[in-house]
Amino acid sequence: MNNSGNPQQKAPRIIPRAEHNVSRDEISKNALKVLYRLHGAGYQAFLVGGGVRDAILDLHPKDFDIATDATPDEVRALFHNCRLIGRRFRLAHVRFGREVIEVATFRAASDREHDDHVRDEAGRIVRDNVYGTIEEDVWRRDFTCNALYLDPLDDTLLDPQGENYKFFDFPNCNYSSASYDRVMAGSRTVGFSMFGGYSYNERTVLSLGVVDPEVQIGDVLTLVWGEENGGTRKPTVEPHKQLEVRVQVAQAPYSKGAREAYHEGWRTRRT
Repeated sequence: MNNSGNPQQKAPRIIPRAEHNVSRDEISKNALKVLYRLHGAGYQAFLVGGGVRDAILDLHPKDFDIATDATPDEVRALFHNCRLIGRRFRLAHVRFGREVIEVATFRAASDREHDDHVRDEAGRIVRDNVYGTIEEDVWRRDFTCNALYLDPLDDTLLDPQGENYKFFDFPNCNYSSASYDRVMAGSRTVGFSMFGGYSYNERTVLSLGVVDPEVQIGDVLTLVWGEENGGTRKPTVEPHKQLEVRVQVAQAPYSKGAREAYHEGWRTRRT
């Protein structure tokens, strides 16, 4: 199963400049130009992702991504030095010499009848240009630390999740000998998730899931991650908050190369 966002919405938390350490001195002047022009044209625009994360960690960010409610075509109309790239995720690249500022439109969950959303026979998304609001966009991001939005107008940080957080799997909670998180279809438990974590090779969050036979590849379910009441007192469990994560059922192994090249065994056997 792979993490595809969380349908729940909470009151956003606004962090004023006096309460965070992200300075404009650490932000590319070209990124600020893009932000200001988008705002001047009447669009929402925020610095988001690894640039904000690295600035918070005093790591001197080098990559600057922008999220906006402007569509890729609207972004291109504002910048003569812009080109659109991508089929699965359509993005706008605004180029200033050797520096490229990536601009992405807010994305939403892909459960609408006429969305530009296509999966292949394995259930993997091959096109996903589904636009939404900032409240929906936050749940399409891989880690909560990459879902902090810096407003360039007043230097506030917007945390749409409205609370403090931890990395999804660093360090991993170890509930007993392994983690067992419920997988839900509505109010019904249809399976369990184990060993949730980020796969560098696949660039996504994955977990080893066991689900009921009627669950199909591509089904969207809810994973109840963590323990109730902040976790047990066992020293192997870091204090955390139980939360619901939107997940999508995929084939195992998740990697197409592994499915096609591995010798048949318990990991690849089809029943």
